[in-house]
Amino acid sequence: MADQNAYKRRIEAELKEWRAKMDQIQAQIEKKAADAEIRTEIDQLRNKLKELENKYESLQNKGDEAWKTFKVSLDSAANEFQSGLMKAVDKLKK
Repeated sequence: MADQNAYKRRIEAELKEWRAKMDQIQAQIEKKAADAEIRTEIDQLRNKLKELENKYESLQNKGDEAWKTFKVSLDSAANEFQSGLMKAVDKLKK
């Protein structure tokens, strides 16, 4: 249970950080009048972030065994989101 609580705190912190980063990116896009491709990528990232938040909420209701399996799925989705976020940030720097 201690592992679950530590994991939940870590995910909550990451979600909070990612929401803030998405807000920063949105401000940059509006300021730079970014092209449609970048706007589409950001929209897709926002959708993925929402999916992550929904998965995290679902995690709250899982039992111990299901939690372990579900955690792997959430970690995979989080890694995919993080990778996409980094790519979007790099594109905005150009």
